Amino acid sequence: MAESNNNMKPKEGEITSKPWHWPINLQGQVFSGGDHRVYLLGNPIIFWGCGLLKILFVVVVMLKLFARQRGYLQRMRNEIQAELDVFTSNGLWLLVGWALHYLPFYLMGRVLYFHHYFPALMFSIMLAGVTIEYSIRLLTALLHPALKPLFYHTSVAVVLFITVVR
Repeated sequence: MAESNNNMKPKEGEITSKPWHWPINLQGQVFSGGDHRVYLLGNPIIFWGCGLLKILFVVVVMLKLFARQRGYLQRMRNEIQAELDVFTSNGLWLLVGWALHYLPFYLMGRVLYFHHYFPALMFSIMLAGVTIEYSIRLLTALLHPALKPLFYHTSVAVVLFITVVR
C-alpha cells in the first residue's frame, strides 16, 4: 500500500502543492479541470491567525519552562498557575495532533494537494481557540475582582461577534 501510495503522480498540467504551502495558505487547489472555474482556497484570517496563535502558544510554553527553571512559578498566584498548567497540557495535546496530521506529508513521495492539510487545520483551529481562551482568562486574572466578570464576558462577546460577523 505504501508503495502504490508513493507512486501516485500528478496528471499532465495538474496543479499540486507542497506541505509548506498549506499552513500559510500560499496556493489553493483547482477543482474544475482546465478552465479553472472552481478554486479551493482557505480563509487567510483563519490560516494566518492560527499560525500566529501556534507561535504564541510555543512562546508561552517556552516562557513557562524558563520560569519553572528559574523558580518564578512558585511566586505566581495559584489561580494563574493552575490555568497555565491546564492551558499547556491541553495545548500540547492539540499541537501533537496537528503535528501528527501535518508532518508525515514531508515524508511522502506521492502527489499532494491542499485538501490534505484539512485534518491538521482542525487541530490548529482548536489550539487557536484554547490560546484565545487562555489569553482572556490571564488578562482577567490580572484585573481588580470587581472588573473581572465584566472584562471576561465582554472579551468573549467580542470574540464571538468577530467570529459570527466576519
